[in-house]
Amino acid sequence: MDPLASNYSTLAQIDDGTCTYDLREQVIWRNGVTGAWDDNFLEGGIAILPCIGSYSVDTIGTDTSGAPRRAIVIRKDSANRFGLVGRLVNQQDARDYVNGYLRFDAMLPSGSGLAVLDVHIQGGDCFGFGQCSNLCRSGAQQIVTYYLSDTAFTEVAMPLLDFPNRKLALVDNLFMFTKEVPTGSDEVLILDNIRWTSL
Repeated sequence: MDPLASNYSTLAQIDDGTCTYDLREQVIWRNGVTGAWDDNFLEGGIAILPCIGSYSVDTIGTDTSGAPRRAIVIRKDSANRFGLVGRLVNQQDARDYVNGYLRFDAMLPSGSGLAVLDVHIQGGDCFGFGQCSNLCRSGAQQIVTYYLSDTAFTEVAMPLLDFPNRKLALVDNLFMFTKEVPTGSDEVLILDNIRWTSL
């Protein structure tokens, strides 16, 4: 009965639990490793760019197997701003993800003053952003960070349909995290397991 299911039928009358889904995932960053679109590192390579501020890759806790977890630690600049972008080297067609999600695991460093995070994906507003040129972004979706922990990662799932002025036919901007944070420590946000999923 679910129109998002790969075996959807207009004749179905009962939700009997037999829906199947063609789940696709594009890994942008996971445990210290940058991903690639369709795992094609030649044509679908991804770069993580600190347009404003900086980031480091640090060991933060462990994964489900007990192995050390390597995550991105974002730091604001001297003007209390940060902007981190995940960008494809070559544009890709992302229309299969129109009903999908931007997903990531987030944690607040101890002492972070980040209360609200602005998140963007590919869109129609193109400009230079800090050290990054020709960046086209959607309107912002905001995340209130009060429910994020400073001791464990929390998964965040943002429907791509919720981003205003998004453009998915050809994408190179997979995410942009940005904000001005006038209080707290230089470390503002910790991220891991960043990806696009089809559902």
